[in-house]
Amino acid sequence: NGWGKEDDVHEYLERGRKSLVLDNVLGVDGAKVLAAALRDNTTITTLNLNKNEIGDEGAAAIVKGLRGNTTLTCLVLMANEIGDKGAAAIGEALHHNTTITHLVLGGSTLGNKGAAAIVKGLRCNATITHLDLDGNSISSLPEEMGDALTNLEYFYLRNNELTRLPRSIGKMNKDCELCFDGNPLKEPPLAVANQGAEAIARYFEEYGNKL
Repeated sequence: NGWGKEDDVHEYLERGRKSLVLDNVLGVDGAKVLAAALRDNTTITTLNLNKNEIGDEGAAAIVKGLRGNTTLTCLVLMANEIGDKGAAAIGEALHHNTTITHLVLGGSTLGNKGAAAIVKGLRCNATITHLDLDGNSISSLPEEMGDALTNLEYFYLRNNELTRLPRSIGKMNKDCELCFDGNPLKEPPLAVANQGAEAIARYFEEYGNKL
């Protein structure tokens, strides 16, 4: 599994395309080749690497390759077997990136440590507005999470293993669209959580002392 030689990748990117979508072709080695080619790219605004089995090593290479990039606004790394080490690399990259607004990491294995690494990275990031962590075996979230995600407009955590949410989510943007479908939520109940930050804040104000 892999994708082309570096010269071939450069040639592809130099065609001036604004969107690059690659499914099931990269692997770790291909991700490294692509990452090297992305360092000097100034045209790609959307990079969709859905289902490419790049893992932690490939994810780290991709975000390293994007370190100096100032044009990419949408990064999709869905279903790529990315765990907490890959999430740590992505979180670190978020400290420095000022252009990516959409980050999709659904369908991997981030777990609690990986989710915490992404949240930590977003503490110093004011540009991410759309975050997708669907289906990542997340059972708990950092208690201070809401303080770090005040810029989000859309936040998806569907099909995880959450039973409770941190109270700080009530501090998030009241207009942020939250979706927790597929979680066994009890605190607050799913029907409340999906109504958004204000509803979550009201729930904890009313029932917080009883929990």
